[in-house]
Amino acid sequence: MLDILRGTVATISATFPDQYGSPSLATGPVKVTVTGVTPLSAPVTDLNATVGDGMVWSVALPPEATAQLNILYAVWTDATGRSVVTSHEVVGGFFFSVEEARLLERSLEDEQRYPAERILAKRRFVERACEDRYTRLIFRPRYGKVADYTEPPEDIKGAAALHLRYLLNRDKSSIPDRATTFTAVEGGTYELSTANEYGPGIPDVDAVYKSYRTDLPTFA
Repeated sequence: MLDILRGTVATISATFPDQYGSPSLATGPVKVTVTGVTPLSAPVTDLNATVGDGMVWSVALPPEATAQLNILYAVWTDATGRSVVTSHEVVGGFFFSVEEARLLERSLEDEQRYPAERILAKRRFVERACEDRYTRLIFRPRYGKVADYTEPPEDIKGAAALHLRYLLNRDKSSIPDRATTFTAVEGGTYELSTANEYGPGIPDVDAVYKSYRTDLPTFA
């Protein structure tokens, strides 16, 4: 699920999966009730969802739902009583917008190849990986976490954008995912950087992420 920027008008979406986890038809009307880990200022119940392409149901959230940092839970119920639950984090900021990502990594400017939906989905993964796994620092206001920064520094933004580009193009690499060495056609074998606790295995990204770690061992 995509995060929601605090204080904005947001639309959330859901699908009703079949027994194999694929989207399936739901019997309308579909009603949505939203609650928060921190209680909302006013009840958000019986919102009417609309269906679009791919059997995806969507609903607009009222302002009170995004007014504060929170974890939201939306229960989607169709006319037969079948229901699904989605979760959404209301955050105080992002590492970069879609437009900024395209400026930071010019190869992402092709909107046909890199539609906004793909960038947004991978952005969330990159932000979580950077904060929760690799640097162990919080670079923007988030619910239930103490922010170490009010916004991400420029080098973190740049490293995260490079990480994003790598993920968007990972399926185009001719090198197997588990490879640790690479032998060139013209000769020569090279050791490949691999993911570890300090980074995803992209040298320029790893160097930046690791530089922010405060728990590294020191040697006299």
